[in-house]
Amino acid sequence: MFKPSPLVSAVGAILVLAACGGSTPTGGGLGTGDLLVGVIAPFTGADAGLGPAYYAACLAAAPSINSNGGVGGRNVKCEQFDTRGEPADAVPAANKMVASNSNLMAVVGCTSDEAATVAPIIDRAHIPMFCMTGQSEFNKTTLKYFHRLVPADVYDAFAMVGSALFGPGHDPYKKAALVFGDDIGSQAFVAPATNAFTHLGGTIAINQPIHLGASSYRTEVAAMLKTKPDVILTEALGSAGTYLKEVKTQNGGKMIPFIGSSATIDPTWFQQVRDAIGIDDLLKYYAGVDLGYTFSGPAYSEFLTNLNAAASTFKDASTTTRNRGTSSSATTRMGTRSPSGT
Repeated sequence: MFKPSPLVSAVGAILVLAACGGSTPTGGGLGTGDLLVGVIAPFTGADAGLGPAYYAACLAAAPSINSNGGVGGRNVKCEQFDTRGEPADAVPAANKMVASNSNLMAVVGCTSDEAATVAPIIDRAHIPMFCMTGQSEFNKTTLKYFHRLVPADVYDAFAMVGSALFGPGHDPYKKAALVFGDDIGSQAFVAPATNAFTHLGGTIAINQPIHLGASSYRTEVAAMLKTKPDVILTEALGSAGTYLKEVKTQNGGKMIPFIGSSATIDPTWFQQVRDAIGIDDLLKYYAGVDLGYTFSGPAYSEFLTNLNAAASTFKDASTTTRNRGTSSSATTRMGTRSPSGT
């Protein structure tokens, strides 16, 4: 049984649910032609892995919606709008999406990299949005069309701190290195993690933002190792493998325990880190804050079938499906380890 990245299934499920209210056998005055779900997220840049996952989920959800009457009798289709993970690029992408598509029904994506800049644009257009951002500014918001699909980042940070200090399966890690990407989304964890960790008696050995996408982190890893941390708290999507491989190399072939945010519960991340440090060290030294998702049943089977079928038009859909085997195997083995980690 597969255990997919929660974000893929969550985005797919929310699109199906959002469509249910408008499903009728006739147009019902809602016009004609396809309705559009805009996927606004990074498809290029440092966080380029995020957009394809959301788009694949949309492609998997659309056939289920369309085969059950669509929305008001109109079919749903999906389109990519690339923000590059940068606010400066996200604003024109959002403006173009809204201005060029009178059939825009809903928006998904809007990650922490760009949500602060694109959410107001989408809200002004009266388009429901379902966003993958935990930024604190959205804990309370006046945006009427904004919906959040993930917990606030502060809770993710607290979970990493709790795992470090209270286990299970290890003595308390009292000295932590914070190794987060220099993007907006990753840096959102730093302040709450620092405050919680130090408040509970821990020490921050080093706070090290790393530039995502770099070919080497030799200098950064050397500086981190000099501080002798007990554990690494991290989110550095796309660069974790490169960084952790350097840790193992410079540390005499031995890893340091590392705890990842919920974003690390992802098949692409698992594959990159496994290839960098080996599956045994991944299982022994890694902890994530929300392992153990299991999906099954008719709805999931239909979703998986649609996801595989989407590979004919979007090759990354097959990558999403294929790479799930890595995270499935790893999470299963982690779940069956004894409290001592053996």
